[in-house]
Amino acid sequence: MHRVLVIILLGIIIVFIACTIFALIRPSGSAPLFRIGGITPDLQNMTYNPANGTTHVFTDIRGLRIPIGNPPTATVIVSISFTYPPDDITFTEEINARAEEFRSIAFGYFSSLSTGQIANFDENTAKSEILRQYNAILRLGSIETLFFYDLMIIE
Repeated sequence: MHRVLVIILLGIIIVFIACTIFALIRPSGSAPLFRIGGITPDLQNMTYNPANGTTHVFTDIRGLRIPIGNPPTATVIVSISFTYPPDDITFTEEINARAEEFRSIAFGYFSSLSTGQIANFDENTAKSEILRQYNAILRLGSIETLFFYDLMIIE
């Protein structure tokens, strides 16, 4: 028994030393070795260039699972994104700081819907109401358009 524990401890130490050496010799700008979750790398860092300049896309509101009804009779799964100007550093910091509030607003909106409202769900109405609530809490800028890049209603 004692010999087995010593062998396990030595194995852990060898793995720790090997990982430390690998981390030290790995270039600082290299990509992650693996990704956990279903995040699409292109969508996470997506930018595009409309006529008036470059725009970044905020995608930190993803994979929300929201029960509908009391007791729950359906579930909404939604991921929300929106564009913002990359050169406005203070606004970028504000939206990053308010990511949890954005999630709470979306959760509150969808969880307040009745089963009947879900049956007649209007995506544009949902987007405009959530956008209105997002802009109400922002002080340093505003969001023009919301995108639902995942939207499923499971009954």
